[in-house]
Amino acid sequence: ENQNHFEEDIIKRQGEIDTLQALFDEESEKFSAAASELEVARGEIASLSKNLHSLQAEHEQVVQQSSKTQQELESSLMDIERMKTKYQDDEATAHSKIAELRSEKDDLTLKCKKAEETLEALHQ
Repeated sequence: ENQNHFEEDIIKRQGEIDTLQALFDEESEKFSAAASELEVARGEIASLSKNLHSLQAEHEQVVQQSSKTQQELESSLMDIERMKTKYQDDEATAHSKIAELRSEKDDLTLKCKKAEETLEALHQ
């Protein structure tokens, strides 16, 4: 009877061992699947990090180009202001010169009339 009890205990323990081995195998498969998913996730993270660095570099280039374009725009606006001021100065000078020439013309016209009157008076 001890022998039977011992054999039943061995069979029972073997069943427990088989059950534990099955659970271990199942958990081992889950662990392997999780490890594979982790490797995939690490690869995706590496790819996303690379893309992020690329986008950051591209953003920096855009910021630098924008700054350069802003400086060029400001320089162009200053050139336009200088040209506008020069045009206004040239226009004022031209108006002044025109007024001066009109005054000279009026003086010459007046002198001409006086000379004609003097000639007429001498001819009489």
